[in-house]
Amino acid sequence: MGFVKSTYSFGDGEVTAYYSGKKNKLVTRKYTYIVDLASQTETICDPALKVYKIVPIVARNADSPRTVFTKKELAYTKTMFGQYTHLVKTYYHNYLLSIVSYYWMAENLTDSNPFDTALGASAARLGLVGFPIKYTGNISIKHFGGAVTFKMDTTSLSTDPIDPSIFDIPADYTEGK
Repeated sequence: MGFVKSTYSFGDGEVTAYYSGKKNKLVTRKYTYIVDLASQTETICDPALKVYKIVPIVARNADSPRTVFTKKELAYTKTMFGQYTHLVKTYYHNYLLSIVSYYWMAENLTDSNPFDTALGASAARLGLVGFPIKYTGNISIKHFGGAVTFKMDTTSLSTDPIDPSIFDIPADYTEGK
């Protein structure tokens, strides 16, 4: 595996993601998450309280047997951040909701794929390979009659080596309960 550092806008905030070997770090406005696939742990850090908690990795968003996934490669390509990307449309449907998403995937950046698989991220469940440089989606919630649009836009991308200490818990943090 190589190294990937990306910063992207998501909702009303910005997230910085680091990927190096079997470690991943996500820094959000409120929390920091460090995932270590070698130890199968996820560390949740709260910078406001300077506390952390280490928990086992648990896949999220378990799917019911009635869940339907489809993906379709669309005939659109473009270069983004120096990476060749192609557009993929995905469809996710179960008894509660439907999600239609469009991903611009950079296939040669596969650093995030093991983390997506371990955490049960939708890109991995749909069999997408590579790094999503950009995506948009629309969630329709059947029982509430509502819809939500979401998007993620990468604002910077680097494949330079990452200092391993970036994945350390800050020395002034204490373990929470």
